[in-house]
Amino acid sequence: MNHLIQQALKQAIQVCAGEPIHQIGNIQPHGALLVLSTDHLRTVLQASTNIDCFIDLPAQGALGNSLVELIGVSSALQSYECCSGACCGITGTKPD
Repeated sequence: MNHLIQQALKQAIQVCAGEPIHQIGNIQPHGALLVLSTDHLRTVLQASTNIDCFIDLPAQGALGNSLVELIGVSSALQSYECCSGACCGITGTKPD
């Protein structure tokens, strides 16, 4: 790789690293969002309008249900592990 290409690549990486992708205010089209309570039930407090693409309820129908009620015990346990960081070596808060 010549010097100009290396320099252009380095600049592109710096620009990309500075992108505030965590602040864009949108959910990626292949995902949905649930906001859960911190108690042991993990009750749904908020849900994105497209949640019905992933579970068999509209956003309003998901509110007030526990995560287990929405996605089942096995999937809920997997999400607890990921949210606690256990699946990627990060320490965090496990469900009560």
